[in-house]
Amino acid sequence: MAIPNFSLTSDGEAFIRKHCNGSGNSLLRGKKRKILPFADGVTSDTVWTSDPNINGGITTNGQLGENLIDWYNLYCNEAKIDANMMAIQTFLESSYIVWNYPITDDITKESTSMSLGQFLMSTFYEAAIGNNYDSKGGLIITTDERNRLTVGLPIGFTNDKNYYIAGSKYIPYRKILFQNVIDNPKISIKLQVRYMNYIANLTSQHKLASNALFGYNRGPALIKNTYFETVANTRRKKGDEYTLTGINYVHKVFRHLYDSFGNKELGMDIPISEFNTFTAGVDSSNHYS
Repeated sequence: MAIPNFSLTSDGEAFIRKHCNGSGNSLLRGKKRKILPFADGVTSDTVWTSDPNINGGITTNGQLGENLIDWYNLYCNEAKIDANMMAIQTFLESSYIVWNYPITDDITKESTSMSLGQFLMSTFYEAAIGNNYDSKGGLIITTDERNRLTVGLPIGFTNDKNYYIAGSKYIPYRKILFQNVIDNPKISIKLQVRYMNYIANLTSQHKLASNALFGYNRGPALIKNTYFETVANTRRKKGDEYTLTGINYVHKVFRHLYDSFGNKELGMDIPISEFNTFTAGVDSSNHYS
């Protein structure tokens, strides 16, 4: 019996190389017009740089792309998740910009998101520091990997969940943590796959890609056995606008797989209005084992 292969297809590799190419380093170094939210010690002149002495010697966009290909294949085969889906998800989250973070002109809507997978601080704690996901068959984060993500942080901060959910507590240390994250893009990809695997395993009988993607975007606490049930549950608890954001997120991932990765079996040649009626084929799409 053949062993299932969850690696990137040739289309998947080409997609990554298209968006991570050349000898420039814009994906590894840069700054935005607004400073990193909720962080002391940063200014409008702060330039974020992924340290090649820590990130494995990666200095160019092209080198990052080749490493991304290797990392997706490594971790997705271990977790039994389609690497193409994960590659699209990362692109939608961060455009493969290692130092990326969201900015907004509305201070009340600023986010703590960071890393290639754009984890909130609270999600970062759950995926990288806490052991909550280990029992769900996820990838194990080693002690060395945790240490690399928390180097320079006080022990009291590192191990206290409250520091990752209370802004007044993490503000003095967020700059250090953010730098650690961008210095370790390989671990960021591992965390992203780990988190998706955790969400998929919340339902033992229906490991649906659509369901896991929705949970990644809107929160795993909303997950039910099927995508349809998850959406219905979210509407009841959070309302239509909150739910629609998750629906659109799932639609974008599957539309990219359909358009750029040759997954024509997904039947995504439909308008978003039809996708919203849940008649699209995503509920039966299975990018897991």
